[in-house]
Amino acid sequence: MKLILIFLSLFVTSYVQADVYKYINKQGKTAYSDKPIQGSEKIVVPPVMTYQAPAIPKTNGPVVADEKTPKIERVPYQILEIISPVAEGTVRSNQGIVKVSYTLTPSLQKGDELVLFVDGKEQLGLTLAGV
Repeated sequence: MKLILIFLSLFVTSYVQADVYKYINKQGKTAYSDKPIQGSEKIVVPPVMTYQAPAIPKTNGPVVADEKTPKIERVPYQILEIISPVAEGTVRSNQGIVKVSYTLTPSLQKGDELVLFVDGKEQLGLTLAGV
């Protein structure tokens, strides 16, 4: 019996959706509430925007060294972290230009390169224009 009650309560709570009401507060500012207030109007909240990233094109693969090239011991990369813009942060750009900064651990190794793709197109640098 307890199992059925738990199951039903989980089902019911996941289906609940609150209404949103828009009104003008005492300071004359637009405000929102989940409870109807005198003079408020019910608004429809549009669905959350999502973005489907394009497929990353395949590259020619790693550069293969010939027999005369000395062997370089490779250290596997551990971390590639974008440090600017901040994750989940608001991007305020100056004339549509956003600089992307990153950190790589260990540092980029000889013969390796870091390539940035935006909308499936290779970018020359880590500055995004027209954003």
